[in-house]
Amino acid sequence: MKDNVGAAASDSVRDWKIRRGIFDMLRRAAADGRRKPLSMGEISDRLDSLYPGWQLGTFLRTLGVSQMENIVEAQLVAAFKSQADMLGGKDYRGVIGQAESLYRVQPRMKGITSKKLTLQQYSTPLTLAVRLGFFVRLGLCDSRVKLRGKSVPDWYCFEPTAGNGLLSAFIPPGNLVANELDPDRLRELRGILNEREYSLHHLYDSDRATFGGYHDSAALYCRDALGEDLYREVGGGRIRRLFRAMLINPPFDTLGAPSVFDGCRVTRAEHLITLKSLRLLHPRGRAALIIGGKARYARYGILRTVTESPFIRYLYSHYVVRANVTFAGSTYAAQGANFPFRVILIDGVREAPDAGVLPLTRGEDPYFDHPATDFAELDRHIIPLISTQDTSSVANRQLLGARNNLQFIRASESAYKKIFSKHVETE
Repeated sequence: MKDNVGAAASDSVRDWKIRRGIFDMLRRAAADGRRKPLSMGEISDRLDSLYPGWQLGTFLRTLGVSQMENIVEAQLVAAFKSQADMLGGKDYRGVIGQAESLYRVQPRMKGITSKKLTLQQYSTPLTLAVRLGFFVRLGLCDSRVKLRGKSVPDWYCFEPTAGNGLLSAFIPPGNLVANELDPDRLRELRGILNEREYSLHHLYDSDRATFGGYHDSAALYCRDALGEDLYREVGGGRIRRLFRAMLINPPFDTLGAPSVFDGCRVTRAEHLITLKSLRLLHPRGRAALIIGGKARYARYGILRTVTESPFIRYLYSHYVVRANVTFAGSTYAAQGANFPFRVILIDGVREAPDAGVLPLTRGEDPYFDHPATDFAELDRHIIPLISTQDTSSVANRQLLGARNNLQFIRASESAYKKIFSKHVETE
């Protein structure tokens, strides 16, 4: 029995040393201004020299390329969070600069496994993720409220397919409600947040100190994002528009059979996950979506494909689309992918569906012939919104925060009352 305990403790120390070593390597390389990406071989060799006698690099190689990449990506998120926290998360240029310095030294994720191909596990580039995180956080106060005697954030961000946490790198852990189906990736996600799997009442469990200076806990789930259980569970038993922020980058894949969502024919997995998730978006919430492929237009410049046209029309008629930018596949090369994709920024829910709001035509789409090749293209859509936020007075922002708090308390109290009360009684 003692031998088993000792072995488990040794394994735990080894795993901690590997992750801490990679964390320090990434931070140091970025701080030194290194321009060349680290390689997996270089990381393994440095681990061996950093902790002599532990043979950490040798052990890391035995895990396989895919698991090595999961560990590195998770520590990339942890390294960014530690630096963004020091900046206070308010300086857009400064935060983007920190992300770019880390992105330059990130190893290129070239490992290909059957699971990676099947689940389409290509994480979001850090410099893109931070921009999208900044967008969805605009106008949201970092204040806290009292709910049934517990101190909680006044807003939450939902991510249905979290992967290793790169897309939500700019979201404070205590404000994050995330789901990941792959147990290997979920393990790394829990590790960087010092987490375990949570049931609903843990959304309000923020009393314990956590690793790395984080003062709150994320709520993590392991559910199929194509099913209904996830959305009803995070909605307190039913579909409710509770989330002020949302980040969505689902696997790009075809459904086994076409599905119908609210009268919209859907044939792509990423489209169905997106539409299901957006049902939880607050009427004045913001969402950032990443979907595969570039728009295809038919005669007269209208959307052509039956795969895409119903989905895009549904988005434009039900939500306020702030931007729709096509990027070249080369911008995803560092993550091991090379196919075009689009970023869609949503700034609220329409009061009523408006079929008269049409998507871009070919003549109105500046990215059809010339896809963007730099994520800085998003800055011209996001920076004007930051300027608008900055020009409002502090008093107005505080008033907005107070209103948000009141709405959140009322909605949350109604949605989670029974579940929360049950757990409080048993504590």
